Amino acid sequence: MADPKCPSCGVVGLRNVVATSSQQKNKVGEPWFEIAHCKECGHVYGVFPKRVLVHWEMTDSQSEFFVRPRKDRERGVNSVW
Repeated sequence: MADPKCPSCGVVGLRNVVATSSQQKNKVGEPWFEIAHCKECGHVYGVFPKRVLVHWEMTDSQSEFFVRPRKDRERGVNSVW
């Protein structure tokens, strides 16, 4: 596997890619995002959410899980992902 190379400063190596929590916080003080960036120059590779909320519902058998998008739940459509 090839080591990543920063497109801005040219530094090579996975140890130069770091993640930092965002300064924006939610109501309980936890950061909203993780920011992956170059340790040397600060080039941002990506921004990732700290948490992803998914609505889970149980089927009649209580052993299978399925997710219905909000618009489908409101219309009463039983779509399975």
